Amino acid sequence: MCCSSKISVPGSVSEDISEISGVALSRLHKSVHKQLKSSNLQQSAVAAYLSAISFVDTQVGRLLEALRQNGLDKSTHIVLTSDHGFHLGEKQHWRKSKLWYRSTHVPLIFSGPNIAEGKEWTGLASLLDVFPTLTQLSNLPHLPTDGSSLISALSSPINVVRPPSDSNPPESVIVAGSEDPNEFGVYRGPWHLIQYSDKSRELYHLPTDREESANLINEKGSVAEIVGGLLSSMPDDVGPTSNSTEMTRDASVAANRVAQRRKRRQSKRHET
Repeated sequence: MCCSSKISVPGSVSEDISEISGVALSRLHKSVHKQLKSSNLQQSAVAAYLSAISFVDTQVGRLLEALRQNGLDKSTHIVLTSDHGFHLGEKQHWRKSKLWYRSTHVPLIFSGPNIAEGKEWTGLASLLDVFPTLTQLSNLPHLPTDGSSLISALSSPINVVRPPSDSNPPESVIVAGSEDPNEFGVYRGPWHLIQYSDKSRELYHLPTDREESANLINEKGSVAEIVGGLLSSMPDDVGPTSNSTEMTRDASVAANRVAQRRKRRQSKRHET
């Protein structure tokens, strides 16, 4: 790894917490973030995390080389993934356990016979899909699970969202909160909705706001329809409440304004 002084750290937009739920705000590890910044140790902390990833990459390389040396590389299905993401100061948080994209997004790489090489699936998938995918790749009997086989995406990746079935990737992915069983996140299409235990919500348009710095839940427009569609994917005991229906401005306009809002916040910081 290179020296920590050359490591980039999350910028002011990524650290912005002005629009997150009060419940989420109360659980942030802000003291850790503040201490790292005040001690000028944030770059060192990020460098340490990247060093750990580099170590794992080396071990993966050793495994792949062992397969090659034993003539098993052409007949072995390989899956590389992780159990969770990790915050490195984004939203002034460190570690995991949050419902934001940074915590819930993981690598998911398949390689082996009958899997398209060098292709990327941009639809939705979850770790629940790994087991049914491997059983189908291995020609094992189908067992009922909560996941969906990703075989169709692996054999011919295309950038579309398809309805869920035993042989198609899911239309939406639900993430359960680890800090409260009544909290959920829903990914569907370009949208990410989070609902907390007090029914407060955050809505992000990921193509234009991967850092999730602009919460669109209070925007006017067809956001209400979008939220309703996302909530329909959630368990019955976490249904919609009235605070999602008071929206009348078009959602596409709201999404296009994300970048402008981020620029305004950046400008204000520079002025101060």
